[in-house]
Amino acid sequence: MNHIELIDSLLAGNKPYRTPVSFWRHFFRMETTAHELAKAMLDFQTEFGWDLMKVNPRASCFIEPWEAEIEFSGDNLIKPRIIKFPVNSSSDWAKIIPMSPDSPAFAEQIQALRLISSGLRQSVYFLQTVFSPLSIAGDMVPRAEILIYDMKKSPKVIHQVLENITESLIYYCHEILKTGAAGIFFATTEWASRDTIAEELYAEFGKPYDLKVLDAAKDAKFNVLHVCKAHNMLNLFSDYPFRILSYADTDHGNMNLAEAHRQFPDKIILAGIDYKGLLLNGSPGNLIHEAEAKSSQIPPENWIVGPSCAIPPEVPIENLRALRRWVDSKIVL
Repeated sequence: MNHIELIDSLLAGNKPYRTPVSFWRHFFRMETTAHELAKAMLDFQTEFGWDLMKVNPRASCFIEPWEAEIEFSGDNLIKPRIIKFPVNSSSDWAKIIPMSPDSPAFAEQIQALRLISSGLRQSVYFLQTVFSPLSIAGDMVPRAEILIYDMKKSPKVIHQVLENITESLIYYCHEILKTGAAGIFFATTEWASRDTIAEELYAEFGKPYDLKVLDAAKDAKFNVLHVCKAHNMLNLFSDYPFRILSYADTDHGNMNLAEAHRQFPDKIILAGIDYKGLLLNGSPGNLIHEAEAKSSQIPPENWIVGPSCAIPPEVPIENLRALRRWVDSKIVL
């Protein structure tokens, strides 16, 4: 059974012959061009043979269409720095108009996806990361407080901004699906955390626009919902249309795998490994012990072993290899 057949088995609600696995990370130096990004993703897949590929573009690609300026580090371990934000005061929100998927940053990502699709030759499903409209609005400002203040003071302005971002993402998602991508990896970043805003604000400024973007990707083979950070609002997403849930199960205040499975009994959950602590600093033996413990929390037909978020670039290669060997030995009876 190959990678595609293994994931198809889960999507059909069947027990897989072994536990699937997927990890993803940034290669900051190689995220500046379509060819380099595609090469980084394909090389990482070749090295580890993940059962699902999450394409990891630079986060700034979602604000570059609105004239954000980025300074790249030239180092695979150091993320780029935003040196010009699209919005620095409330009056700047008027600049956030709908953008075409032909905008250079979006077009570059589409080119990368085509290269990835060609390189994979239908050997594994791949998904493109898409940030939520509220996440993108949050990245447009140097401080989250600017957006939060305007959400409360000028809600009509922010709703129009979110509509314009959503319109841009709808067109972008349509282009993504034309590349051969199985779907989108829809990420809420820190904005679906109660550490950032209240649930009432997310219900008003997040959810309506999330659903429009996910509807634009409804013809995908499947989509992944990714809910980041501690104290997340997982309870708000029960009616979202997605097949696989990725969330920060190891972060403080969040559901464990068993609780998430009870909340989303018909979903596949991609999570389980402490990506900031144990994966980065633990031994292979510690990781295998954690994976074994997590496997008892959720039925095998509902689980893909993975991290709570993109893993740090500094994660020891041997830790990833150990987990990959573990799933190869994890035959489901």
